[in-house]
Amino acid sequence: MEKATEGERSIEFNFVYSQCAISVNKFLDRVPKMAECINYIEVLNKLTRNDYMQEEPSDEVIASYLIKQINTVMAKKELSLVYYVLSNKDRVTIESITNYITQATHRPVNYSIYIIDGELAELKKINYSNNASS
Repeated sequence: MEKATEGERSIEFNFVYSQCAISVNKFLDRVPKMAECINYIEVLNKLTRNDYMQEEPSDEVIASYLIKQINTVMAKKELSLVYYVLSNKDRVTIESITNYITQATHRPVNYSIYIIDGELAELKKINYSNNASS
């Protein structure tokens, strides 16, 4: 992995969480069109629909599909904005994803979390940024 160059544009990586899929979809409808979206809910629904018995896939299958999506998105040279819909707001889950992203790019990454409660979106910042220069 290459080191970040001086003045290289950082990636804004936004986590989104809500217990309501409709609220998540309304929120994502308002994000800029150039943003990349990785949506746990959509992955789960797609894999369930594609299953012969219409059963939910295991966590391992979902995780491998999400990792594939992360790799595809992070490989884009013009990437600057990502929204990642979480299945839960567990700290271990978020730290696992941020650690994986740090390994997947040499660019600096700034993380935010949107917690959606009904129609209101409350922005909470995680004090975390990968240090690409170390």
